[in-house]
Formats: sequence, structure tokens, C-alpha cells
Amino acid sequence: MKEKKIYDQKSAGIQLIKLGELDKGIQQLKVYSEDHPDDLDVLTILGESYLKLQQSSLAQDYFSQALEINPTHTSNLINFSALELKGPNYLTALKSFHKRIKPKRYIEIGVCKGASFELVDPRVHAIGIDPDPQLDVKDLPEKHVVRVETSDSYFSSDKIIKDLEGDPFDMAFLDGMHLFEFALRDLMNLEKYSKPTSVVFIHDLYPMNAETAKRDRIADFWSGDVWKLVLCLQKYRPDLDLSILPCPPTGLGAVTKLDSNSTVLIDNYSEIIKEYIDMTYEEIKQNKSEKLKLLSIDEMESVMVL
Repeated sequence: MKEKKIYDQKSAGIQLIKLGELDKGIQQLKVYSEDHPDDLDVLTILGESYLKLQQSSLAQDYFSQALEINPTHTSNLINFSALELKGPNYLTALKSFHKRIKPKRYIEIGVCKGASFELVDPRVHAIGIDPDPQLDVKDLPEKHVVRVETSDSYFSSDKIIKDLEGDPFDMAFLDGMHLFEFALRDLMNLEKYSKPTSVVFIHDLYPMNAETAKRDRIADFWSGDVWKLVLCLQKYRPDLDLSILPCPPTGLGAVTKLDSNSTVLIDNYSEIIKEYIDMTYEEIKQNKSEKLKLLSIDEMESVMVL
């Protein structure tokens, strides 16, 4: 009889929430959750309900509890990231930067379905690099081109010199393979074709948890170990200006003060890989925002005026 009562309490709470009576439904589910703290569905519903009520701290707490049970739950990760990283979505931020920077030459590594590549003004000379682009390249503006190959292959040839017409790029977005060594090589290669005012934006520098920060992909929501690039640049390239913007779902890095003549990363590449390749999320779990140089919303506003 007690089990039926508990079940009815859960069902009643869910039904009340579906009917829009959030406060009453939440109270029912909170009582139920006291005896069933590992019920993932209930924790998720409570988080979503508090999100609708715009009670962010309570929503974040329930999503956090839910992620303790299932660390790779996609919708909970998305909701949690939006609460932890309180800035605009990374695509919204990139759109704003395009308007502010007004690049004449743009490079993007990791085009995928084209969500970020399509933000580029049709009049801008834009180069996309992706071995398996998921957009129709035939529909691209005349000045936009996608090179269907890996970034390593592209940079090992002289195609970039022709594509850029011998000039440095103004803005780039790095969103390729979500592994540290790939991101490092992409940045090294991009910097060779930069100028002092060039800006490189890098996705996935702020992971949500250990499971999504691993080198092996075990979930749809995956940022990989690109975050190691932040620690690497702080040590080996303190001359660069690196900021991590609080843009969900996994942060957006902005790198300025590039030096096309620098060989520090190239000269120390083997040593860097040995130093960081086996590093785990535990290294940054405590004081993560400080270690990864995450900006506050107020600080982000100043960066948005690049």
C-alpha cells in the first residue's frame, strides 16, 4: 500500500506540473524525492520546473544531482551548462564578434553542419576546413570555400597561401577534432598566418564534467580534452592574451596578440604532448573557473568590445 501511495505521489506531481501547477507539483515531487534520491526522472523534472520558474540556483542544484547519477545525460548537461556559463550561446557570441571585428579574411576549422560558418558575411573571403562537412558546399556564397580534408593535410600544403591571397587572416574559429593535440596543432598552424590584430576563437575549452572531458567519446555531449590547451598556453605562451568567455555549452576561448614569428609551441611540441596528454579532469576539478581563466559576465562585456 505504501509503494502505491509513493507511486501515486510521483504521478500526481508530474501531472500537476504538466497542467502548469508548478509549485504544487514541485512540492509533491520533493517529498517523493526524499525517499527516492536516485530517481533521475524526478530530479530532471524538478530542475526543469525550477528553470521555468527562473529559480536558477535551485534548478542548477537539481541538474547537478541528476548528473551525479547519469553524468552523460544530454539535456541535463545542456541545461546545467547554461546555468554555469551565464553568457550568450557561443554562436550568438560569434555572430556579435563578426559584426564587431568585420573580418576581411576568415578561417574555420571544423565546419560540420555549417552553423558557425553560415554566420560569415557573404562578402567576406571565408575558408572552411573539414574532412567530412555536413553542409551543401554547392550553396555557399562565391567567396566562401570549404576544403574537404583534415586540417593537418591542409596546412602541410601551400593551399592556405593561395586561399588567403598571401594576406593574414583577421578572424578564425577553431572547432575541429576535440582532442588536445589536434587543437594545439591547429592553433600553431593558424598563428603562422596571423597578424597582431588577428583573433582566434576556440570552442570547447570549458568542460562540464569528467565524463564529457575525456579523450574517448562516451556521450553525445562531448568537449574532449581541448581544455588542456588553456593550461598549455598559460605556461608556454604567456605573451598571448587568452580569455575564456562564459558561453554555453562548453565555453568560447578568445586568443589575441598572436605572433606569426613565434616558434615556441613548435619547438616544444613533443615536450608539451608528453606533459599534458595523460592529464585528467581531476587536475582542474577544484577551482575550475580560476584554472581555466573563465571570465565573469561583466568581464566578458569588456572583451566583446575587441
